Amino acid sequence: MVGDQRARPGRDRPPIERLARVHQRLARPSTEPALCRVIAAEAADLLGAQRVMLVLQPDATTNHVAAARLPRSERSRGLLPLVAPWLDEARRHAVGRLRHGPDGAAAVDQRSCLVVPLQASDGVLGCIYADVDGRHGRFDEADLQVLVLLAGQAAFAIQNQRLARQARQAQQGQRAAADILRVISESPADVQPVFDAIVTTARRLIACDRVVILRCDDEAFWAAASADGNGLRTILDATRVPIDPAANFPSRVIRSGTNLHVPDRSKAELPEHERRLWESVGIQSGLQLPMQRQGHCIGVMALMRMRVSHFTDAEIALAQSFCDQAMIAIDNTRLFNETQEALQRQTATADILRVISQSPTDVLPVFDAITAAICRLLSVQGAYAFLRRGNGFSVVSHSTNGRTDPRPASLEVHPIDADGDFPSWVLVHKRMLHIPDWSAIELPPHEQAVYERTGTRSSLSLPLMRGDECIGALAVGNDAPHRFTDQEIALMRSFVDQAMIAIENVRLFNETREALEQQTASAEVLQVIGNSIADAQPVFDKILESCKHLFAGTQIGVNLVGKDGNLWIGAYDGPGRTELERLQPFPAGEGSGSGAAIVHRRVMHYPDATADDVPPVTREGCRATRIRSVLFAPMLWEGRGIGTIFVGRDVAGPFSDKAIALLRTFCDQAVIAIQNARLFRETNEALERQTATAEILKVIAGSPDDVQPVFDAIAASSNRLLGGFSTMVARIIDDMLHLVAFTPTTPQGDAALQAYFPVALGQLGVAENLLQGETVLIEDARTQADVPESLRQVAQARGWRSAVFCPLLRGSESIGMISVARRDPGRVSPHQVALLQTFADQAVIAIENVRLFNETQEALERQTATAEILNVIASSPDDVQPVLNAIVHSARNLIGGFSATLLRRVGDDIHLAAYTRTTEEGDRELVSFFPAPLGSDSLYQPLITGEPNIVEDIETDAVISDGLRKLARSRGWRSQILVPLLHEGAAVGVISVTRREAGTFSEHQFDLLRTFADQAVIAIQNTRLFNDTKEALEQQTATAEVLEVISSSVAN
Repeated sequence: MVGDQRARPGRDRPPIERLARVHQRLARPSTEPALCRVIAAEAADLLGAQRVMLVLQPDATTNHVAAARLPRSERSRGLLPLVAPWLDEARRHAVGRLRHGPDGAAAVDQRSCLVVPLQASDGVLGCIYADVDGRHGRFDEADLQVLVLLAGQAAFAIQNQRLARQARQAQQGQRAAADILRVISESPADVQPVFDAIVTTARRLIACDRVVILRCDDEAFWAAASADGNGLRTILDATRVPIDPAANFPSRVIRSGTNLHVPDRSKAELPEHERRLWESVGIQSGLQLPMQRQGHCIGVMALMRMRVSHFTDAEIALAQSFCDQAMIAIDNTRLFNETQEALQRQTATADILRVISQSPTDVLPVFDAITAAICRLLSVQGAYAFLRRGNGFSVVSHSTNGRTDPRPASLEVHPIDADGDFPSWVLVHKRMLHIPDWSAIELPPHEQAVYERTGTRSSLSLPLMRGDECIGALAVGNDAPHRFTDQEIALMRSFVDQAMIAIENVRLFNETREALEQQTASAEVLQVIGNSIADAQPVFDKILESCKHLFAGTQIGVNLVGKDGNLWIGAYDGPGRTELERLQPFPAGEGSGSGAAIVHRRVMHYPDATADDVPPVTREGCRATRIRSVLFAPMLWEGRGIGTIFVGRDVAGPFSDKAIALLRTFCDQAVIAIQNARLFRETNEALERQTATAEILKVIAGSPDDVQPVFDAIAASSNRLLGGFSTMVARIIDDMLHLVAFTPTTPQGDAALQAYFPVALGQLGVAENLLQGETVLIEDARTQADVPESLRQVAQARGWRSAVFCPLLRGSESIGMISVARRDPGRVSPHQVALLQTFADQAVIAIENVRLFNETQEALERQTATAEILNVIASSPDDVQPVLNAIVHSARNLIGGFSATLLRRVGDDIHLAAYTRTTEEGDRELVSFFPAPLGSDSLYQPLITGEPNIVEDIETDAVISDGLRKLARSRGWRSQILVPLLHEGAAVGVISVTRREAGTFSEHQFDLLRTFADQAVIAIQNTRLFNDTKEALEQQTATAEVLEVISSSVAN
């Protein structure tokens, strides 16, 4: 018996005997509170103590009694303050201590007290306190040592219990996160299922009695989801509660953006609203967290417990993760709905534009489409379109619930009265009119009648403005009070813009139709002018033919400025041609109407050809041809007069402004037509370029992992647009130029081109310029001295004489080139060079796209393989073989090899550890080949040097032994890469991947195989450490059993 032999309550066996089995009893409880009770009971039984307290100390200032064994009349809250200084001393010094007191009293009147810290690997977890009154016994140093031994095992058990709990909580949190993310993915348009999943999951995992999610805006918050012990709670009251930090906790969280933690209601100052709520529900402790997006709070998560309980850091972190998931769901739903709304808007816009295009002469179908779209997108009861009619307005379209109402045959015109109805107010004031609640204002008579007849309760009206003039309005009405949002108002404005487009289109179309009737006659003239600028006569004849019906004139003619600077008749249709020709040449100055028009660069109008202000030559010519009124319009080219068009009538009187404008336009368009023809050709070329670019981009998008279709498309498009005879695309790989695409010419020419590649850059002749990013022009491959003979021969075989070579530039690095060749010698225009550079840029984009796509694919495959291997490692801690098998299979697959093996060094021998199968014969040869001596073949140098090795071709590698070559043939491989397994700088094995064909391996493949080698080393060491730990544990168990036997044999 340790210590005083006097009987102590509950002490019936020697402490050593109980200690031998205590670890078994401590392993049974499944929760920390149960474990703490067992520890307290063990301490009481071991020491025969009257009082035992297990005090946990989560921080330097907190003492939490986790379990106690006290006399019936005593409570731990009375004892704890008395021993708190001793507990603090034990925690700080991590040393147990025995005390007797009070000092000076007889032993029988003293109390023996023990305080021992619970020392774990990460610090002191708490203390065990035990005491006994002197009349029942007395503790000594042996008792102290017994309690120290128990405290060590207790600390270990508590720490293990916490680690296990943390693992379970982490697993539960991961499963919950996965479940919530699944709900998020299944409910992209509705956040409510996600909120429901979050509150039910949070309540279960954080051990709360109730969880609520609140949504908020800038003014108020409201309940969105709630769950308690009975599951989801239906939100019966989603009343908006004004945000007031002085009145309630959610408002404080919303305004501060920080967590609010109330561990104990009785110790907190609660606002009156919160106090009533907590008392009515029975809440004792709570935690509220903000849901924030970019520093702005959009909601609150509230967790409530009906017991006093401190939320731990882990629970707060878990709750924060639920807030983050709620934010993800909110953002996902917002983005989804915004996308849907944008799509609906685009669809509506497309429908309206389609109607606009189909109804160029009538705006009413467009208004029908607009009002129907407004009803649909704004979810309003009705939409209306008004147009001004003189001093009144008419309802030109009306849609109800998305359906357009029939339009009467005759539209009623309502007088404009700003005080009598809302449309008039908008037409007069030219401003938006927004009435969120009709019941809150005094309505005009018309709207009062509408209010009573249709139940409209809110409206929004916007003016249709053409400059400063209001020509109509668009309006919407709702059967419930509603304040239209900025987004809804912006959408209405977009419909206003579309309505104005339609109105302007109709006006312009009608004006254009009139102009078109005039221009149709002149179009043929413009065509001739554009095509025959150097041949005047066909143009003049066409002008007379086309203009004859445009003017009610008797005389039509064209005067041209000759080489002598005078005006000559170029064409004429009318009376007195002979008399008129006798008067030419006409002076180019003020002496003639044509001269004056050219000098002043404007139309000269003579309503009365006999008037004194008419130039003499013109007056004489009109007399000879019996013309009474005449117009002269100048034809100007680059600021220089080149002639006039004149129209004469046999009656006096002014020409109309329209006639004057028509003649002026006719002359102007004659000159413009020449430029139009040039611009048309350039535009056509640009369109072809854009079409080709779009086609190539389409090929790029459709072929993310293969650049060849893009090269083929680029070669075909560039050859077509540059008018080439042949085109080819080449890439630079290891200082060699490789052909990747070309357009065919003849079988012989194609064969010559393919035979020319790959070619060293130095042999190309233009390589230096291409490497410097310069475009190279060959004007004549036959005669140009700097063209290499080999390239000249290819040009002759392919049948081209001139070519342009454009580099493919990635940054400043040239990675290839594109070339377009022509049959004839000559230069290529700068425009065509720029076009070819565009194709070169597209080729580089395609190359980079494919490279990035393939790198991403490879990275994903590597991550997947790593995860699979780590999974095997985790599931097989005591057996390395499954891991090695998984590693060789993943290495072979990711490197694209034929087979893979993993060898381990055991002393001076090499042992086969894992391999992938090829054939039965090859597998037998491989298995029988090992174990092999370390120096049996130079191939295994990585096991000695720790450096990787490559065999590019085992058939030609002279240092490879015949035995290994025979094994390679049996297995079916030609090339191999080997990477050592390094542990603390020493090679403990080697992993290799083979291929059927000869060749080297890339640096990327080296790096990838090194990763698998590292994983193999980790797996081997993990298994070794696991087995070492297992053996140590078995030894400790055996030692404990021996101690148990020893303790049970002390008395025998």
